[in-house]
Amino acid sequence: MGLELCEALAQFNKANGQSNFEVNIRLSKEGVNAGRWDKAFIEREVLKYKTHDLKKVWVCGPPAMSEVFEKVYFSILQNNG
Repeated sequence: MGLELCEALAQFNKANGQSNFEVNIRLSKEGVNAGRWDKAFIEREVLKYKTHDLKKVWVCGPPAMSEVFEKVYFSILQNNG
């Protein structure tokens, strides 16, 4: 249900010329999607934006991924805030 909501919000924004919501989906599938939400990926995605423009970031995934995201994200904010 959450995935469908996020996809619908992204479609709504696109259809209405808005750019205030983006969804990055990475579903694990052995042999198909080898990418991970590691430090390099998180930095690349977050640094697409001016950090002071980011109001909210939602991350949904296993605890290990959330922990890595928080560490990298707050490090970015400290260095670029």
